[in-house]
Amino acid sequence: MAATTGVAAIADTLEQLRRSRSGLSLLVTLERPDDPARPHLPEAAHVMALTELSRASARRLFEHWRPDAILWSGRPLSAAAPMARRSGTPQIVVDAHAPQGRFLNRRRSATDFRDLTAVLTEPGAEADRLRRLGAPVETPGRLQPGGSALPCNDERRDRLSRALSARPAWLAVDVPPAEVDAIVAAHLQASRLSHRLMLLMVPSAEIDGSELARELDARSIRTGCTGQGDDFSDGAQVHIADGAGALGLWYRLAPITFFGGTLSSPGAGRPPFEAAALGSVVVHGPNVRAHGIQYARLTERNASIRVRDAEELGRAVERLLAPDRAAEMARAGWDVVSAGAAVSDRVIEVLNDALDMAEDA
Repeated sequence: MAATTGVAAIADTLEQLRRSRSGLSLLVTLERPDDPARPHLPEAAHVMALTELSRASARRLFEHWRPDAILWSGRPLSAAAPMARRSGTPQIVVDAHAPQGRFLNRRRSATDFRDLTAVLTEPGAEADRLRRLGAPVETPGRLQPGGSALPCNDERRDRLSRALSARPAWLAVDVPPAEVDAIVAAHLQASRLSHRLMLLMVPSAEIDGSELARELDARSIRTGCTGQGDDFSDGAQVHIADGAGALGLWYRLAPITFFGGTLSSPGAGRPPFEAAALGSVVVHGPNVRAHGIQYARLTERNASIRVRDAEELGRAVERLLAPDRAAEMARAGWDVVSAGAAVSDRVIEVLNDALDMAEDA
């Protein structure tokens, strides 16, 4: 399965497909080897950069991988389309556009598009041009990065929700060492407004959670740790939570999420749609390059808050402790996340049909 552009949106769709179909093998080809979305492709994907693809290299690629389905972004690569056509491999194009100008060879383009399984694009002139080339056009819209709801253990969620009781809480995820002090300072600032406020902190892989809990305790900041049990003691100010495998739980418990790595450095970080998909308002620093598209869409809809330092983070948490304000932004975030769901669902449906046919053959 190959994709050439629009990596961020395709990465989300492929991750959803991978979760629904065990044992799936993915090959993703990129036009740029340094695409910032590359680290967020599914771990199971084989990733290759194809700055140029000749017919000979396309033949070798097909002979080696023997794909059961191909997902193109934009338009099929002319060097590879004949191989796919001759092999009978189902081909799906998302965000399709017809070649124009010096790229337009009407006879070859018509051949490339006519034999495709599905061509998904936006309604309008582009769809009309593709239909004139004989493409099997559908017009659900553009494929956009989306956030599927991360799973969690419902029994554990219910137990921890009861343990929190009426205490307000906020979450900081993937917190690197350089941001621990800023997040703790922001928490202490916000706690002046709400003295029972709980900080749930998921540290990055570089941090030992139990050691961090001891360090904060030594600074007279009462801290619990998942490694010492799930219960939140009534006097605890901070709880060091377990990592990425339980994020679906923590997003559900906290109506506010700060994304670590966005204050101190342009690290990879977590995709903010993870939180927005579960009703947690997104707060972030200025360094959002890795997930810039998602942050931009949230910002456009006033569904996130950008902060520059610990003081601004503390004030943002204070503002969001007002339930009506948090609920308004959470609804806006959900609207953003769900906007592209229909297109993604349709892509997954077509791919699953193609893969089912390949398995039955």
